Amino acid sequence: MNRAQRRALDRAEGARRRRLKKGIAAVGAVAALGAGAAMAPAGHAFAETSTSAIAGLGDLDPNAILGMLDDPMVSQFVEMCRTGALATGPDSSKSTEFDPAAPPQAIADCKGSNGTGVALVLPETLEVGQAAENMVLDLGDDINLLVVKYRMGERNLLEILGGVTLGSDLVKGAASALGMPRVDPGAFDKYKTYAEIQRDAALPVNRAAKDGCLQNDGSIKNTVLGGCFFVGGTKVTKGEDLNLEKRTEALKLAEYLTNHKYDYTQPQDLPAPVKPIGSSTIVGDGINVALSMRGGTALAQTANALAVALAGADHGRTSTAQSQLGLASAVNMDTSDIKFTWFGQELDFTQLRNAGLLDSSLAGEAGADAAGMLDLVDGINGNLPGLKEVACFGFQTRATAEGLGSCTNALGTFDYYKDLRPVTDGGHRQEQWGLTDVTSLLFGNDALLKQMAPLLSGDGDLGSMMDTPFVADVLKALMSGEDRIKFAKDFVRFTKDVQTVYAKEPVFEADGVTPKLDADGKQVMRVKTAPRMVGVYEWVNEEYQAPVVDENGAPVIDEETGEQKTETKTRSVKKPKLGPDGKQLMEQATDESGAPILDPVVERTVTAHWLTSDYGLRNPITVEWLGHQIVFFPPVEVNGSTRPNLIGLPQITRITQGAHAGLLPKISLVQVNNPFGLGTLSFDNPFDPIGTLRNYLNTVTIGDDVKFAKNLIDGLTAKPTGPTEPGSPVEPTQDDDTATLAAVTASAPERALDDAVVGDPSTNLPPMIVNPAPEPAPIEIVEPAPSQETPTQDSPSEEPDTETPASETPASDQPAPETSATEPEPALAG
Repeated sequence: MNRAQRRALDRAEGARRRRLKKGIAAVGAVAALGAGAAMAPAGHAFAETSTSAIAGLGDLDPNAILGMLDDPMVSQFVEMCRTGALATGPDSSKSTEFDPAAPPQAIADCKGSNGTGVALVLPETLEVGQAAENMVLDLGDDINLLVVKYRMGERNLLEILGGVTLGSDLVKGAASALGMPRVDPGAFDKYKTYAEIQRDAALPVNRAAKDGCLQNDGSIKNTVLGGCFFVGGTKVTKGEDLNLEKRTEALKLAEYLTNHKYDYTQPQDLPAPVKPIGSSTIVGDGINVALSMRGGTALAQTANALAVALAGADHGRTSTAQSQLGLASAVNMDTSDIKFTWFGQELDFTQLRNAGLLDSSLAGEAGADAAGMLDLVDGINGNLPGLKEVACFGFQTRATAEGLGSCTNALGTFDYYKDLRPVTDGGHRQEQWGLTDVTSLLFGNDALLKQMAPLLSGDGDLGSMMDTPFVADVLKALMSGEDRIKFAKDFVRFTKDVQTVYAKEPVFEADGVTPKLDADGKQVMRVKTAPRMVGVYEWVNEEYQAPVVDENGAPVIDEETGEQKTETKTRSVKKPKLGPDGKQLMEQATDESGAPILDPVVERTVTAHWLTSDYGLRNPITVEWLGHQIVFFPPVEVNGSTRPNLIGLPQITRITQGAHAGLLPKISLVQVNNPFGLGTLSFDNPFDPIGTLRNYLNTVTIGDDVKFAKNLIDGLTAKPTGPTEPGSPVEPTQDDDTATLAAVTASAPERALDDAVVGDPSTNLPPMIVNPAPEPAPIEIVEPAPSQETPTQDSPSEEPDTETPASETPASDQPAPETSATEPEPALAG
């Protein structure tokens, strides 16, 4: 290779790594945000839970996500910093400045991140009233209405809503008669900011001391001949509230996009926009995503460029995800609570849509855009899924989400998980120890690396990765507190499952005797509670010996003993209060408001032990005989998957309908899964062993898996074998990707992955086709000069290539000239 080709190859590898990092980080950001939390158009898809809906996110790309995060509609509500491929500006990676004298409520810290990531603090509500200040519509040229000229041009949403809500009904009627929306352009100048509306809504009641003419400065002038025409202002009578008109206008605007009604006669304190509260920190060289809200603390830390960490915390809880090599996730956020508000009240766009302003020619295309935004807000307002996931996989990973769970994983093999969710009636809490099969990343039709092959090769994009079954499962698991992300299959997993059942008591009517019945006539039961008792403490004074020091803080030494002098002092100490029997006294616990705290009474706990595997039996064995059904290895649900419990006792039930009446027992289909791509053995017909063997061989993938592994490794590590170019060509003028492809087009191993087809035509397995590389463009060579150098040792050509003048360079849509006398090796096919 010449120098230009080496530089082009370096750019190719660098671009591939950047695309991979950017894609994974973007997926993490979108999944953790629920997309809709940041008002992305894909938010509707994240609100669904079906696999097909979640898998339909292939249109997303990192650039769209970055644009979403940079949009003022989003950035004004959040505290954020980004690094690496997600940093798009000089200030995007700037962490929150910390002032010890006035600590910020929201902290996004990226100072320790050398990789790719985002630290994001979200608010509990997104105040559209505040955002309306920056939502500008161009209303076009000024207009004349009723011989009055009205200024139009660029107006923000608050100004426009002022014209719709306030103003003169006479002017609105005239506008409607002229085919315009029912709006008074003269009221556009009423309010421009959220703070102005807050100010007028809170104006106190101010009674007029006398009849007169109210001036703009609030003073009252005497009327002339009983009117205010000559002195200006508005006529008022004694005792009238001088602030009523302004307060009424502000409150009418504040209630316009809600179903809430205010009392105009009294001052109202409209809430300030909710600020984000929390701490999000990313650290390390890998891909890090940290999100927090409502006082949560999130830390995502990686120790390697190939590590991924995702942390999310809410409600004052703490989540920590740390990965040395692999992926760690700890997310416990109730993002389903995030809502859009209008001056603190839930949004309702009915009146705005009915006004017809956004659909009118007056608003034009800007109105259509605004209408689309309203539809988007309606679709995701309060419909975002909660984010609940704890997962670990890799060389050394660990994660803890307070109130959800904790996990560790070492070498992709030794897995541990502990449920930290609060106890609920009938709920299950589990502790698991697993031995996972790291080879399942490669072996088998559903292997993770096969699904990610296009992205790993650098030829795929975020959309191709989002369409894989694995990513669909990841997104489903992120929205469920029961499921866990599965990276590899289990050789074996031992689960200790504890179910808690609360005691119940009947509910009676007001007379205390008549049982209360539900709609079905059954007696209503409620959970039995008992007061929470806590120990009583008291403050007592006790004496103690304190060391004596001089005025400089130096110890005072006793001349006789040579030891530091002490003196007797008294201090207040909190100690348990004891009863006559010498035991600590107990009292009823109360909450912050002083209300007594009651705890549910636990009736019983049921502990079960399960042993499951992703190999061996796929389903329990069911035998029907003589009117009974026996289930061997009864099924249990572990991490969202149903598996036979290998240590479960057989379950025997009597069956009447559909019972097998023959003399011989009826046995269910027996299927056995094998690791290492050795397929699935199904014993469906004991009288056809040849067919059973043939069907089994069709499920074996180990041969294809080994070929795929070779292609994957060659594609990621092989060097090009092109000859040495004569002369010193200048840098290619194409973009990085095009120039790179031109430089490495002669590399057989590099193209092997692009053309690889995983799958055997002789089997029933679906092939996996990695997208072929685009047609390479040639490298333009300027000022060619003959070279006296001999070909390099690893070059397949004995003679240097003939130079191609710039004027004769073929078009990019034609085949590239051969750069080697040796034909490249054909791509290995499954």
